[in-house]
Amino acid sequence: MDTVPQIISTRDLFSLKRAFEQELVLWKQLHLFLEQGMDEEIMELFHALMVMHYNHLQLHLSILKGDRQVEEDEDED
Repeated sequence: MDTVPQIISTRDLFSLKRAFEQELVLWKQLHLFLEQGMDEEIMELFHALMVMHYNHLQLHLSILKGDRQVEEDEDED
């Protein structure tokens, strides 16, 4: 568990915003690829990547909303 500082600098905020935007673009691209209906194994991989990027989006949102404590989910394989 990591603790987010109470004050985030403008530079950090810009970096978080940029990272959020990149995650969102990746998530949208994967969603489009899934709609094209490729090989089943590839679709499963894309779905797993979508879940990972969605979790990253939620993490970025929680930091941007000001949640002080952020917990990262561990993958269960």
